[in-house]
Amino acid sequence: MKNKRAMFTLNLLAFLPRLGFLIVVVLSIVVLLGANIKTEIDVFDAQAEVFFQRLVYGNHFSYFDEVTGRLYPGMVDFDKFKSTDLDNLIYYGEENRDVGARISLKDFNGSINEEIMYNRDFFIEKEVLLEAGFTKGLGGVKGKEKELYVVIKDGNRTLEGTLNVMMIIQNR
Repeated sequence: MKNKRAMFTLNLLAFLPRLGFLIVVVLSIVVLLGANIKTEIDVFDAQAEVFFQRLVYGNHFSYFDEVTGRLYPGMVDFDKFKSTDLDNLIYYGEENRDVGARISLKDFNGSINEEIMYNRDFFIEKEVLLEAGFTKGLGGVKGKEKELYVVIKDGNRTLEGTLNVMMIIQNR
């Protein structure tokens, strides 16, 4: 086989199985990677948790001891809770169309039952969608309810109770 054309044909025939194997390997890698790549990330749980943490651990209605200068995150000052205007304290932009919440404070004796709302108009409007089951797509909303056991400071007395937060977040 001194002919160059014959040598090329022999080399090509020897390379064809390698080429076929290479194509199979590359295609399998592309398929495996394509199946695991997420093009959409759902941040609802993270956003709801951040909002809840801002409420609970912020100084919006937590008890503040003026003598020690300490904030008690698990203790709710009932007077601050009743007078809190959350729309001015938690800022989500000029026209907030992202988050709304209903915060309920109840003690176990039944003497305290107070409710405040964050972004009231949005919450009332989107609660209807949530109850109807519109949770998919751009116009839908998702809701999450969290409950936390707290100590309620009402003047000089302390009571045990629950802080219930119902959050509604618009899909993006």
